[in-house]
Amino acid sequence: MILETIQLSKRYGKRIGVESLNLEIHEGDLFGFLGPNGSGKTTTIRLLMGFLRPTSGKARILGFDCWRDSPRVKAETGYLPGDLRLYPWLTGRIAADRFGRMHGRSLQKEYRELACLFDFDLDLPVRRMSKGTRQKLGLTMALAHRPRLLILDEPTTALDPLIQIVLYQRLHSLAE
Repeated sequence: MILETIQLSKRYGKRIGVESLNLEIHEGDLFGFLGPNGSGKTTTIRLLMGFLRPTSGKARILGFDCWRDSPRVKAETGYLPGDLRLYPWLTGRIAADRFGRMHGRSLQKEYRELACLFDFDLDLPVRRMSKGTRQKLGLTMALAHRPRLLILDEPTTALDPLIQIVLYQRLHSLAE
């Protein structure tokens, strides 16, 4: 099992973010959270990534506790937040260099391949990117280190329909 939650709950005072979520996702599964705004999708993702501490229950990725073992979970997971924020001076090449150092290996080749796949310029700074191009860079940052698990919050936001198809094909290929 690659991801598991057991009675996972998060409360904000009297307000419920997530209540008693039980979930099992196995390697190779493609899984999506569907629900209205405010239903707890992003809160669940933040609990899984170790950004929030659960009020009760457990969340595990690759057998690691998402809160206690958060650095290990983050190293094994590719993550794209729904509210992606990037430094205005950042380019794809700089991101490849910085993330490559974090992962202990060069990611330049992977960034070039993904930039070609998603059709964007690695030398363009974020301040000059459209929202869709920033999303492509975010996807590249999530995918390049070849994580065992991808957690993507609203991954197709601002992507044109052709790139959405490319993304879906890539995700299906990775799941296989």
